Amino acid sequence: DKMIKQLRYLWLTGLLMLLGTAVLILIGYRISLKDLQVQEEQKTLVISRALIHAYWADLEALLHESHEAQGHEHEAQGHGHETLDTESSRFHTALLEQLEDTTIRKVKMFNRQGMAVYSTEASDIGEDESQNLLFQAALENEIGEIGSALITQTLEGQSRRLVELYLPIQHHEDEIAGVFEMYSDVSAQITA
Repeated sequence: DKMIKQLRYLWLTGLLMLLGTAVLILIGYRISLKDLQVQEEQKTLVISRALIHAYWADLEALLHESHEAQGHEHEAQGHGHETLDTESSRFHTALLEQLEDTTIRKVKMFNRQGMAVYSTEASDIGEDESQNLLFQAALENEIGEIGSALITQTLEGQSRRLVELYLPIQHHEDEIAGVFEMYSDVSAQITA
């Protein structure tokens, strides 16, 4: 009888220790995921500022042209990048080259009204994000983040873990001209 009580005590103690260890591992994992998100946010912010500095004239032209076209039907919606003018095509090519060695996999650019005026995926152009709270936060000079909860499937059937950020497009101290939405692939860092 005494031995059965001791076995129960040891069994319960072992179970509690196992549960406690699992909780500590989960907490550590969540902390490291948050650290990863913060690091990715900082890297993406630096990249977005470099893009703004290097390509301000192109960005401003895209944002300005889209603002003028706001009252007209958006003819380029759903069309490929072949509808872009020469300047925009150069910007698109240069952007893809700049992002080649980064974790950024997709970029969208929205004017202040929330219309997608540029995307690395042409089918996104014309999309309306004006009601999106993260877009609205970026217009207020805050970084909006969805975090690493976003998981997508690639054409090859692989799952990818992405951090999605909404970043204000601001040249120097000027008014915010629009918003970047950038997707960074952090799958490699999570599995490492």
